[in-house]
Amino acid sequence: LRRMGKLLAIANAGWVITMCILQYSDIYDTCFCNSSMITRGAAAYITMTETPAQAALAQHAWIGALVLVFTSALAFIVLVTLLVDTLKLKAEPSS
Repeated sequence: LRRMGKLLAIANAGWVITMCILQYSDIYDTCFCNSSMITRGAAAYITMTETPAQAALAQHAWIGALVLVFTSALAFIVLVTLLVDTLKLKAEPSS
């Protein structure tokens, strides 16, 4: 188990380093990079225009994402509650 944890940490570090190399080698072409946010800080800017149809699509995507987030959070809370109740039952001495 300890070796698996170390292997996972090494893989995670490798992934982070790979993403940094790809970011700075101009593989990613994102608004964040195009706005010179890294070098200009708060003075960075980028001009973006969106149509009402794109705004509607973005709104639907945000609503869907929020539904998924709250559903998974609720499922986690229910699972933990069931697990805690099960552990309490096992911890009580039986007569």
